[in-house]
Amino acid sequence: MTRLLDYLVLPREITTFEAKYLRRMNRIGLALMWLHPPVFAVVAWLAGTSIPLAIVLSLVAVAGPTLAFAAFARTRPRLVSTTYALAGTLLGGVLVYVGQGPMQIEMHFYFFVMLALLICFANPQVILVAAGMTAAHHLVLWIVVPHAVFNYDAAGTTVAVHAAFLVIEAAAACMVARSFFDSVIHMERTVIRRTADLDGKNRDLTLILDNVAQGLVTVRLDGTLGPERSRVLGHWFGQTTADTRLWSYLAAHDPNLEAWMELGFTTVSDGILPIDLALAQLPSRLTRDGRQFRVEYQPIGAPATSLLVVVSDITDELARQRAEGAQRELIAVVEHAYRDRSGFLAFVYEADELVAATSQPKDEPIADVLRRLHTLKGNAALFGVFSVSEVCHELEDRIAIDFSGLDAASRATLTEVWRVFYDRIERLLGISKRRTILVDWAEYQAVLAKLEQPEPPWASPLRRWGQDTARSHLERFGDQARLLAVRLGKAELEVEVHDHDVRLEGDRYAGLWSALAHSVRNAVDHGIEPADVRSAAGKPERGKLVFRAELVGDELRIEVSDDGAGIDWLRVAERARAAGLPATTHRDLEEAVFASGLSTATEVSQTSGRGVGMDALRVACTALGGRVELRSEPGRGTTVRCCVPRHHAVVPVPAPLPPSLDRAPRGEPTLSLVPQL
Repeated sequence: MTRLLDYLVLPREITTFEAKYLRRMNRIGLALMWLHPPVFAVVAWLAGTSIPLAIVLSLVAVAGPTLAFAAFARTRPRLVSTTYALAGTLLGGVLVYVGQGPMQIEMHFYFFVMLALLICFANPQVILVAAGMTAAHHLVLWIVVPHAVFNYDAAGTTVAVHAAFLVIEAAAACMVARSFFDSVIHMERTVIRRTADLDGKNRDLTLILDNVAQGLVTVRLDGTLGPERSRVLGHWFGQTTADTRLWSYLAAHDPNLEAWMELGFTTVSDGILPIDLALAQLPSRLTRDGRQFRVEYQPIGAPATSLLVVVSDITDELARQRAEGAQRELIAVVEHAYRDRSGFLAFVYEADELVAATSQPKDEPIADVLRRLHTLKGNAALFGVFSVSEVCHELEDRIAIDFSGLDAASRATLTEVWRVFYDRIERLLGISKRRTILVDWAEYQAVLAKLEQPEPPWASPLRRWGQDTARSHLERFGDQARLLAVRLGKAELEVEVHDHDVRLEGDRYAGLWSALAHSVRNAVDHGIEPADVRSAAGKPERGKLVFRAELVGDELRIEVSDDGAGIDWLRVAERARAAGLPATTHRDLEEAVFASGLSTATEVSQTSGRGVGMDALRVACTALGGRVELRSEPGRGTTVRCCVPRHHAVVPVPAPLPPSLDRAPRGEPTLSLVPQL
């Protein structure tokens, strides 16, 4: 009996879901109740009974649920449902009474339909109340007014069969209602119980999170921090409030970084971009209180409903990487120095002058600053001095963003990085002693100054003692081009060098050799295709670079040729128009190639993309009184030729290097037939 009562009587506690569900069903039930008076009036008219009586009786029956709904709709929704059972029974009696005639017996189906509909309240007690009231109604009327029940004098067996059907349906309805309650309504209790289990697991997870070295936190798409987080995050960035946003928590010390992160989360929450692409726009590094952190973002859910943000302290890791990078850089630089000593020395002194010029605050066009940075970056990368090239790349990025030049901190950073590199190489290689004292340099210059015009035959070899070979520069370009091709995934390179035994005054042409590195990088990055692309175009898989230096009359010509894809003149025209430059004739397009800031690259990299290199090359040639010629055929390749006058002027005694660094004096410069390290 106890089990039966537990089955028929619902638990006293009403969950939030059940209360919300019953309030909705009670509103629908009340609306259906108020449909009965007009319908019963129509039934009375068809049956020839009293229409006013049908309306009055049905209104009396509906009054109960209406009052109960008004008084207890929010506080006791189960009680309101029970009044619907009572009212339904009364309305069934009214229907049977006003529907007298041949169809009166069919009106009894109303009771069965009513029991079926009451299942929606998921309460066996409602079914029992309705069934009990129906049985009492039929029994009383059968005894008192028999014709009012069946429209004829029914026997006891007929009433018993009718009651049996009512009992069977009531039992079935109770089973369905209870099953509905247990499977759907009662599910919230199951959820609560399982939630409690999850809370226990969350406590265990919190214990784990409190003992990991990474900062883990869940973040909603609006940037609000979730409760799940590791303890170390609080040690690094402090505590939070309920409405703390991620950008304020991590980056409040840096307004620009904070705005960047907030804008990135706006992109994520808008859902315009794919989630992976939107997350890639968020900042991945930040510096706080002298520590450096890496920030990673992982979407949770598909589609994403929140993010897992992982913050790692990488201060020690970066320090170790810098130490290892410095070691690798030192090895690479030493290899370059011993393979091409004169070229390396020329790079060091040229770079020192560029750093000195850049480190001094002065009012100058931004284009000049960019040109120096780009030249320094490219040459440093070619000699493996990546610590310097990376700083130059970062400074170029800053200028590209705000076009405000370099601030004091940026200039100091560049100077410090170069000083560290220079001092390390100076201690190892003694680069400040550029020339051994074989012949005094001033004396050598004095001898050259006394040469008669026209010069005697023996004068040319004498001049060559103080000149650099063009071959050493061109071969160095070839080595650097091969390495760059491998790094960029281009075709293997075949390099040809034709120097025609040209020698040049090192100091006079140092800037030209430095600027020519831009055309070498362009030839590899923009010209030479990957091997598979070359094969598909019917070209040899190996790319080809030709370096040439020759004297034609009194003119020096230096060429860099490739057999790559050639210049995309349509893209040049498009970029030129976007920059407001003329792009009508081929001459216009050639001028656009040399325009500062114009590049056909799709993205900025450490190799290219700034649109500064060709401008720097033309400036270097112009400074020597020369010009740059450009020839390119789509699919056939590009040739860049620098033409400058060949002078036999006496090279002045070199002045001390620019005072960009605080170093000990190097002493008197002397001539080195073979520069020693």
